[in-house]
Amino acid sequence: MHSQELPAVMALLRVAACAMLLIGCSTRVVPKATTPAQSACRPVDEPQMGCRWGEIAECERKCDCGDYDACSTLGFMYGSGPSDDPQSVKWRTDPIRALELFRLSCNGGSNTGCVLLGNAYERGILTPKSKNEAREAFDRACTAGYSWGCVRLGNLELGLDRPRAIVALRRACQLADAEGCWIFGSTLLEGFSSEEHDEARSVLMTGCTKGRSVATDIFSQTRASRFTEKACQKLRDLKQPSSPSAPARLPSEAPPAP
Repeated sequence: MHSQELPAVMALLRVAACAMLLIGCSTRVVPKATTPAQSACRPVDEPQMGCRWGEIAECERKCDCGDYDACSTLGFMYGSGPSDDPQSVKWRTDPIRALELFRLSCNGGSNTGCVLLGNAYERGILTPKSKNEAREAFDRACTAGYSWGCVRLGNLELGLDRPRAIVALRRACQLADAEGCWIFGSTLLEGFSSEEHDEARSVLMTGCTKGRSVATDIFSQTRASRFTEKACQKLRDLKQPSSPSAPARLPSEAPPAP
């Protein structure tokens, strides 16, 4: 290339580069504008997932931000309606919205949402009954290690498939779920083998002594308080294998004075 042609070539290259840049700019995808709901999200300030019952505006905001535990609580609020407390915030019940939120939260990974969705299908609340849909939702939560899902799955299967119910309830009690241990122990006591009766005492003891320790959310805390006492009472009603006339004592109870 002659030296006198170099300036002209460089000029053409500059024009081509500019043209490519212009084309690139004209075809670039422009990000969507941030919506008001998205701009209200504060993930750094909100490490705690979920929302509190009754705070419907906050639950709506957090659900819009992708907090699926908040979506499940919001759905429960829309499905059951406000409390009778005159000081509490009021809102309209909306069964269709509630079911949508249960499904959204379950698909988003909220185990509580899956249980609430399963409850709706099992009992025919907000939607026609469907044991298959209920089983699928409960199993999803149970497989994820959520004890309430195992409890609801086991309870659903009790009248349909006892071996499958036993598997689910045993899993619930292994997760120290007081309700699961109480139902599982009561079911085993209905059997005729001494092995099942021995296991019943063991699982009831788990529910009585550990049921409250693993309760982390409002749903599990409410259940734990109720069914821990039921498991303890069931133990009191049983007789010690070594002494048929002596009532079973709990670990917290001192032996009688001689």
